[in-house]
Parts: sequence; structure tokens; C-alpha cells
Amino acid sequence: SIYTLLADGKRQMTDGTDRGVCRVLADYVQTQVCNDIRRDFDGDWRRRQLWNRSYSESRTSDVPAVLLELLSHQNFADMRLGLDPGFQFTASRAVYKGILKFLSDYYDVQYAVQPLPVKDFAARLEGRKAVLSWAPTEDPVEPTATVKGYKVYTRIDSAGFDNGVEVVEPRLTLDIKPGHIYSFKVEAWNDGGLSFPSEILSVGLPTSDATGAPVLIVNNFTRVSGPSWIDGPDFAGLDGRVDCGVPYINDISYVGEVYDFRRDRQWVTNQDAGCGATYEEQPTVVIAGNTFDYPYVHGKALMAMGYPFCSMSAGAFATQKISTNVVDLICGKQVTTMLGKGDKPYRYQVFTAPLRDALTAFAAAGGKLIVSGADIATDAWSDVYPVKKDPEETDACQSFIKSVLGYKFISDHGTRIGSVNGMPFYNAPCTECYCVENPDAIGPASRESRTVLKYDGTSRGAAVWYKASDGHKVASYGFPLETLKSSEDLRQVLSDAFRFLLED
Repeated sequence: SIYTLLADGKRQMTDGTDRGVCRVLADYVQTQVCNDIRRDFDGDWRRRQLWNRSYSESRTSDVPAVLLELLSHQNFADMRLGLDPGFQFTASRAVYKGILKFLSDYYDVQYAVQPLPVKDFAARLEGRKAVLSWAPTEDPVEPTATVKGYKVYTRIDSAGFDNGVEVVEPRLTLDIKPGHIYSFKVEAWNDGGLSFPSEILSVGLPTSDATGAPVLIVNNFTRVSGPSWIDGPDFAGLDGRVDCGVPYINDISYVGEVYDFRRDRQWVTNQDAGCGATYEEQPTVVIAGNTFDYPYVHGKALMAMGYPFCSMSAGAFATQKISTNVVDLICGKQVTTMLGKGDKPYRYQVFTAPLRDALTAFAAAGGKLIVSGADIATDAWSDVYPVKKDPEETDACQSFIKSVLGYKFISDHGTRIGSVNGMPFYNAPCTECYCVENPDAIGPASRESRTVLKYDGTSRGAAVWYKASDGHKVASYGFPLETLKSSEDLRQVLSDAFRFLLED
């Protein structure tokens, strides 16, 4: 942290405040940032010195000011973290908390840290009502981040969200009209402000006389991540050819794919940039990431097919009782992801133990299941990141996939041309949708399963249908259905799956 004690030879600001407060602010912010990064990402994160330096930005400010030098774009380990939206959130929230606690101490007033986003969000259908429920997320290191209430926002069809309604309890029931899709998001609030928004869940009734239990869409795609990487003695870099990562909502910083991984290559000029050099064809393109809004995409197709639907998070599905015949599980680009150098718990496993238990119970009751995602097999058999998996957990995941879902791993490179049975899907960074560079190739795990779709260019299996001996059925797809470029293709794939799942 950098602060400035003397400006034009004076140690006082215009109002007479001693500029020594700048050092106090710098200490508050640096302490908070280092503590939070050590807790969440790197236990050995180094705290460097506080600097009294005459930088213009901190010298000319007439209020307490600090410059924070956190990362270097020339440091590969730094960039692996700096491009991770999860790290960006932790670091930015730490800066905010450092400033907040400084102001609280300076003015001798109480402070409250804004809450974390809510969890276990569910949007059920009960007749012509949407029944919403969620749970607050406790902040274990900030006791003042306690929730006081919530704002619930509603969107009808493709319009914008309204200004929201405030509730005190973590639940709300709203009237809905047939023929429309209603989408919801929740923000927690306290005296410190609003949290980040929740994922977006949707419900829909196609007609006034729709009958039967609604299809339940379960959102299991929560991952945000930087790109995959190579880190060896001779070669290192960010390898978007394997996985370019998942931005939070979107990314405006992407320039192009890295092409030079040779550690001994030095920078000479911007045209001969050495190790880490990238193509520069996309500096003005806003790259799509995880919008957390895919139940709406699937629900729109289901509504067109005449099915009512509701949705919930994977956390809610794993803990709540459900009443439905069909579950559509969205896994997107969920995959076990290593943070930093790997001394912290991994994130974003596809089939966690609670989710496996919930899906197993649903299948045992004769449930019908649709599963789609880019790494629904890779996560149990292979690695996108160099993670060290627990052998018992790996065995449990593989056994669950083969016995309950009915498929097995074939390859983590299903195709590179982005097409399955003539249906194109997004396989390169773009504005329209997050991309899948390497979808999973999957195959039947038993005689009760069969391959029903194949990738263009390789003829490897892209989808497997499974009719188990106990009566449950599963339609699994090694690519995220929402990445299909055509809404008609998405509707056709889901229509075929429902014919298989619901036929006698």
C-alpha cells in the first residue's frame, strides 16, 4: 500500500486533517486484503511494506487516499488468480471492508458489512402461484454482515426486472398468469447495503388448463473461473484451447488466445511480446460468461412444448422434498477447479455427495432425469485443471454415474468444430453465450444404455439414453443444451428426450 505524508511540503489537508490518516487507511486496506486472500486463496500470500511515496494520485487528493499494488501482469502466478472472478470478488470486497472499517474508526461510528448473496434458492409452482424460498449466507469472518431483509425482483418473459419488493422473511408467494414465464432474483440487505444478486430462477404455466406436476429445472452451473493453464519448467501460460474459463456475467478484458508458452522468450516489442503473447483479434468483444439465467432458456423451450415448469438451485434440490416426474439438471461448464496453487479446497465439483444422494433418491422413486454439461464425465474421470482428487470420492462419482445415470467417460475432447448431429453450439469465446471448447464424449455404461447423438468431426458419442432395470430413465448430454445456437434445435433435443422419458 502506498500513501503520501507530504503534499507541497505540507502534512495537512485543506481542512487541517493530518495526512497521517492516509497511512492508517493504507494499513487498514492492506491488512484486510492480505487476511482475506490468505483465508480463501493462498495461505502464504505475502504482505509487503507500507510505502510513503510521492505519487500524484495519493499526493494531490485532498481526502485520505491510498494506492494498492496487488498484482503484476508480468507474474504468471498472479495472473492465474487475477483472471479468476472469485478472486476478484474476494479482493474487491476486502478493499471495501478495509475502507469501511477505517471510516468507522475515524468517525467513531458502528459499521455493517454488506451481506453475501443468498443460497438454496427455489421457485416452486403451486397452482397459479410462484412460491419462492431461499436462505441467507452467513459470513464467518464478518459478524456484522447479518441480513435484515431481502429485495425480490420479478421479470415477465423477456422484459426487464422490476424495482423489486422488500420482505423480511426468506420467502415470498406471488400470483402468476398462464402463458408467461416469470423470472426472479433476490438480493439480501442490511445497514451496509445490498448483496450481489442471486442466480435467476424461472417458472411458467403454458395454459390455464395445464395439468400434472411441473418439470423441475435444477441449476447446477455456479462456476466462474479464469482459463486453464500450463505451468512447467520450460512452458507456462493460460491455455484457452482447453478451457477459456467462465466470466461472471461477461468479460470486457479479453484480447485473444495465448500462443507463446516458452518461458525463455523475452519481451522485445509489442509485436514480439515473448512468453504470454496473445492474438489480438477480440479486444473490443464483450465475452459472454455465466449469466446464472439458464432455467429461463430451458423453460422457454419447455413452455413451447406445452410443459409447465419450475426451478431451483442444486443446493435447494439436495435439501428439499420435491414433487415432480422429470428433472432437467443444468451442469453447464461446472467442473472441479483448483484455486491458486492448490492449498485451498477445490470448487465447482459437478456431482457433489449431497447432489448424488438427491439424484439417487429421485431415480429410486422412478424419476425421469435429463442431465447436460460439458464435463459431466470428465469431472469424475479426467482433469481440466491439475487437481489432486480424493480416490474414494472419485470412485463414488464414477460408480454413481455408471449405475444411476447410465453413461461412462469416453473422451474429454468430443469435438473441436462445435457441432453435434448437424446442430451447431458455441465453442469459441463470443458475445452471445458462454462457450464449450471441449465437450465430453460419453458412451453407454451397460446394455441398458444406448448412444443417441454423435459429434460431427469425430463420431464420438454426445448423448446416452438409459432405461434402468428399476424403471428410472436418464437422458444425458455431454454438452450444455443451452449452448445450442438454435432455439429450434434445443426444443427438438428436449422434445426427443421427453418422448423417451415419458413413453410406456
